[in-house]
Amino acid sequence: FDVIHENPLDNLYCSPCSPPTPSKHTHTNTISTIALIEKGSVNLKRMNTWLASILWPNQDQDDKILKAQLDELERLNQITTPELTHKRQKDQLMNQMNVFRIKGIISVQHDESEFIDEPDNLCDGDLLDQRKFIVQAVNDLWEIHPANNSEGWTTTDERICKVVIIGRNLKPAQLLSGFKSCLTEV
Repeated sequence: FDVIHENPLDNLYCSPCSPPTPSKHTHTNTISTIALIEKGSVNLKRMNTWLASILWPNQDQDDKILKAQLDELERLNQITTPELTHKRQKDQLMNQMNVFRIKGIISVQHDESEFIDEPDNLCDGDLLDQRKFIVQAVNDLWEIHPANNSEGWTTTDERICKVVIIGRNLKPAQLLSGFKSCLTEV
């Protein structure tokens, strides 16, 4: 290594930047983030049911109704006038809640009828799980699983459930109501 010669790595560092180029990109105000924070613990079955209801909003509709809706969409998709295309896009964007991402940490209280995978992780008699559980979702896929054992609740911790939702046309009151319906009564 010769210090007199130029080091080729020197060219990897930042050089003066050129002035920024104005962008015509715009952001939509239909995409937002909502943080839901509630004291207490949730029931896993209710939590999974709520997540299914917001990530798969049409899952329980009758097949005849869904088929009729798909037929109508197919018919409309064959019409390509600019006005109809714009109306279709606006209707899709403005009406339906569309969840992109969910992240959260929750406290779980098991139900007496529920199978408990690791009973040693339960607190004394109240069916509170000592483990913190992680909630993750991307589009319509989600999972709820225990964090590692070193991240558990202590007996003095206040149990709090926190869930952050990112999506389009989020309905805060509907989401909060659904989330609260997952809470257990301690």
